[in-house]
Amino acid sequence: DIQKPMQPPRIHTTYPKSVPSEDFVYRSPTVKYAVKLGDMKSENKSGVMLLSQMRLVLCESNEQPSSAGVAIPLYQIYDEDIRQPIFGCSNMVADVQTETGTTGDLQVTFTNGGLNQFLELFIPFMANVNAHRQEIANHYNRMLRGEAPPRPQPSGPRVAYVDADGGSDVFVPAAN
Repeated sequence: DIQKPMQPPRIHTTYPKSVPSEDFVYRSPTVKYAVKLGDMKSENKSGVMLLSQMRLVLCESNEQPSSAGVAIPLYQIYDEDIRQPIFGCSNMVADVQTETGTTGDLQVTFTNGGLNQFLELFIPFMANVNAHRQEIANHYNRMLRGEAPPRPQPSGPRVAYVDADGGSDVFVPAAN
């Protein structure tokens, strides 16, 4: 029996620019995604998906997701449907609607696993969004305009999230 040496964790600290009070809590393995929103189409892209308590962010780069390909506030996501086919990759489809009424579709395919850990965070976030959609939309837009007060920064140790599937990824929220 050959024992593999334990790999040091990969620490992810490079994230897209966050909005005030935003913490990224999930970073997917490689996903494929397609977003169609009005005239904007982003089809058959491959990269990573990041989830914060405010947004779902899809980035084309696996290594340095510092600029978002597509960022969708959670309050603009409706009718999300998770599919786990017997043959093929797990995926999520959802409708997207902006404040201006533009509608579109979102599809994310989990090509390298990660769906279960994503759902552990996404489902409670969306339950909160569905219960308080308008309040969340108003607060999010006030923060973007710089009108909402930022969340106080904790004085204790920072929080890190560990990849439950593989145990080799550690996610450290970016300091605002």
